[in-house]
Amino acid sequence: MEKLERGFLENGGEWREFDFDKLFNVARGDIQNQKALKRNDVGVSFVAQNDINNGYVYKVSNNNYRKFKGNSIIIGRQTGVIYYQPEEFITTDGVLILEEKIPLIKNKRIGLFICSLMKKHMVIYGYTNTVSAKKLNNLKLDLPFLNGKINFSYMEKFIEELEAERIEELEAYLMVTGLKDYKLTKEDQKILDYFEKMSDNSLDRQTERQTDRIRLEDLLIWQTGISEIDPLKLNELYDKTSEKYPFYGQATDNNGIISYESLKAEVLNNKNALPTILVHSNNQNVVYLQTPFYLKDGHGATSVLQNENMDLDVALYIMSCIRKSITERFDYNAKATKIGLKNTEVEIPFFNTVVDYKFMKKFIKVVKKLVIKDVVIWADKKIEATKQVVERK
Repeated sequence: MEKLERGFLENGGEWREFDFDKLFNVARGDIQNQKALKRNDVGVSFVAQNDINNGYVYKVSNNNYRKFKGNSIIIGRQTGVIYYQPEEFITTDGVLILEEKIPLIKNKRIGLFICSLMKKHMVIYGYTNTVSAKKLNNLKLDLPFLNGKINFSYMEKFIEELEAERIEELEAYLMVTGLKDYKLTKEDQKILDYFEKMSDNSLDRQTERQTDRIRLEDLLIWQTGISEIDPLKLNELYDKTSEKYPFYGQATDNNGIISYESLKAEVLNNKNALPTILVHSNNQNVVYLQTPFYLKDGHGATSVLQNENMDLDVALYIMSCIRKSITERFDYNAKATKIGLKNTEVEIPFFNTVVDYKFMKKFIKVVKKLVIKDVVIWADKKIEATKQVVERK
């Protein structure tokens, strides 16, 4: 990446500041009642301000809503999440769509580059400070120029090299963690069989192994005295002598990490770096962390949960149970508040009436093998393709 930037500048490239409102008009979707949508696998894509799956929900057959062309960028008004949309779509009135005033987003890579430029401006937005066209129009974006014209080639190469860099990192990670080995053993298959029986309630509940429901308050410990930070006041909290730690928000992108900051010690949480689960009430997002961290102000909306028996694998199991229970009990109108979560029950495995953390750990390791299989095959193909491109150069 440094070589690309250096070559860009040495060849006369420069960064120029552009007023946002000279690049884009800001439109809004017109869907107000999602329940009226009719699913249809061959219909048009329905996009919402979800924090996952690029905002995509499902395809619908409704033709009476405004359609937006693909190759566009959307922003969630209440979440501040920003995504590139490759296909034609319809969306809700809670989503802003950036419509080009000049030919700019020529392809996916340029769209992703513009998204990356925009993301740093989205940190301050959320449920208590929603995004609006007026606020966006006050932004300024730096774009690469060469010979007096926007340098689209630089944007594409930047994303292309970033993709190649991430693929290499993925390959190294798979090797170090042993995840390249995705073949199931007989013991792995037994774990899956047992889980299937638990799921369909075919186990004898009088035996020593079973699943049961437990209140989250009896499973996890709610942490008190958590410091939450108004992002508009970050400048007042900087401490150059402090180590950098993750600053968490409510998006699922990058596991909820907005940025890494060096701030005053009094606003640092989890100083002992204990395994921790964060649950955000506004969007029901659930993330895992095991470092000290700073937390974006959600007006008391974020639950910080810990358990002395928890590591990453156990946390992943518990998080899946939390998400399932949240889906059943809460939505945007009935938020997953701390009080509501404490009384929420999750169904987890027990052994001799004791929570079976060993089974959770074993099960997640098997799931990783199942999930990683397609990733390994995909990564191998991408790595081979990247090598062929490099060799041709």
